[in-house]
Amino acid sequence: SVPRPLPYEGYNRSAAKAIKQNVGIPVIAVGGIHRRAMMEEMLANGEADAISMCRPFIIESNIVAKLRKGKQESSRCSMCNICGMSIEEVPLRCFYGKLKKPS
Repeated sequence: SVPRPLPYEGYNRSAAKAIKQNVGIPVIAVGGIHRRAMMEEMLANGEADAISMCRPFIIESNIVAKLRKGKQESSRCSMCNICGMSIEEVPLRCFYGKLKKPS
């Protein structure tokens, strides 16, 4: 098992909110934001103007369409980070995407 960084979900959320409160330009939040509910909450609360994702696109390139259509409520990404650790050795891909996302 690969250790996961803590905090696990939405680890840049408070930083995005603080930045948004102190600048007059659009803020894009990134970092462990994989659930549709969190995305909608952050946008509705004015914590960010947009949400960016990386790892969710590695496992499922059509994640945005799935979220919009209500086919999924979150990405299947387990946030194991093995995709990023192996990028220098092999083509970018998800290695553990079929594992159940930890609670």
